[in-house]
Amino acid sequence: MTVISSASGADRPAGKIYACSWTGIRCSANSSKFVGLDLSMKNLGGSLSGKQFGLFSDLVDLNLSHNSFSGQLPAGVFNLTNLESLDISRNNFSGGFPSGIPRLRSLVVLDAFSNNIAGNLPADVSQVESLKVLNFAGSYFSGPIPPEYGSLKSLEFIHLAGNFLGGAIPPELGNLRFLSHMEIGYNSYEGEIPWQFGNMSDLQYLDIADANISGQIPNQLSNLTKLESLFLFKNQLTGKLPPELSKISTLKSLDFSLYLTAVNFWALRSDQRP
Repeated sequence: MTVISSASGADRPAGKIYACSWTGIRCSANSSKFVGLDLSMKNLGGSLSGKQFGLFSDLVDLNLSHNSFSGQLPAGVFNLTNLESLDISRNNFSGGFPSGIPRLRSLVVLDAFSNNIAGNLPADVSQVESLKVLNFAGSYFSGPIPPEYGSLKSLEFIHLAGNFLGGAIPPELGNLRFLSHMEIGYNSYEGEIPWQFGNMSDLQYLDIADANISGQIPNQLSNLTKLESLFLFKNQLTGKLPPELSKISTLKSLDFSLYLTAVNFWALRSDQRP
């Protein structure tokens, strides 16, 4: 670990980093390691070579959000193998998402919201078993959602909305038993909502709006007994709303607008009219 110090000689205790007092820097308890680097909202720009990360091999948290970084995210960031949180949101990163993220075996949060990243969603993210938050929304990803994402057993939050995703929604996502928040709308899928979504027993928020999904709403969604918000508007859904949905007493917000053949939801819950 390279030491950055404002002192010298006998005035500097061995191994102590005096940069720990700098804004955006967080150090370990004994001030011997950089463990946090927050460069958010610093009006920074340009491309990153990856060499910049050499000083920070012990980082646990890296926040580059709300800047104007451009070019491809350097794969060198995946050499920070102690990372638990990586936030590159609200930048101008472009090109494909680099390979190598499985090296971040302790990663809990990956936030890449609002960039210009294109190509397929990285399937190898599924190898990061510790991941709880995955945000690839608001970019230019295309192709299908990798079915491998259904193996992210610790995942609690997934946001893939506002891309150019297509193909069938993988039923494997129904294996995400600890998921509480799913936003995958504003894409252009093919086919129906997988009935396996009814297996996500912790789900509280489900948004598949404006996503070109068709067919009927599966009855199995009534198994989502913790669901508070359900947004399926601007799709090609057919048939009536499943009466079983009226049994979800936790529902507070729902929108099926432009679902022309739907019956009135509150008619199904006549004892709970607003």
